[in-house]
Amino acid sequence: MQLPHTQLRGKERLHNVIKCLSESCPWTKSITSEMMMGFLESELKELKDELVIMKSCKTNVEKINNNVDNKKEIVSEVGDIIFDVLMLEMAIRREYDIDMEEAWQAAAEKVERRTPYIKEWGDGVTTASTVEDTEKIWQQVKKKEKMRVESAASESVITSQKETNRNDNDNADTSTSINISKSPSRSRNFGILLYSNGKS
Repeated sequence: MQLPHTQLRGKERLHNVIKCLSESCPWTKSITSEMMMGFLESELKELKDELVIMKSCKTNVEKINNNVDNKKEIVSEVGDIIFDVLMLEMAIRREYDIDMEEAWQAAAEKVERRTPYIKEWGDGVTTASTVEDTEKIWQQVKKKEKMRVESAASESVITSQKETNRNDNDNADTSTSINISKSPSRSRNFGILLYSNGKS
């Protein structure tokens, strides 16, 4: 049994906010994925600005004076970003009938493939001891994935072209057969021509 909304906390509460908005809020029903991406870009910029302020404090006094308020702003901006991401997810699911569980699964599997040195899902052979190692492995796996996708796409185009050519040939053969069978005079003349050629 789900708790009343006001008793929910953190992730569960925000998910319920999105659910209730999607069911009852006219504005939420009207938003598109393009709109949400615009909002998300704006929130990311605001978070970036807050992080710059935090890092720009040069003295301990400045850090102490700005720390509390700035942390609250960062928490607020991160919350806005999470909200926008969940709203974007909702909009995409609604517009394109996409199962977002598949998106979550695809993201997990992609990261797993590109980090084969992690014990929990790795191949037991690949290792990475530096940041450079991890970046190199990531790019290598990414390149292999891209090559496989391009190869599959190329094979698909070739197969499609062969099927089109085969259909064109079948249609041409059918058309020729129909023309001959529906034209007695042409068939008779064709037979005479064969007979004449045979005699000569």
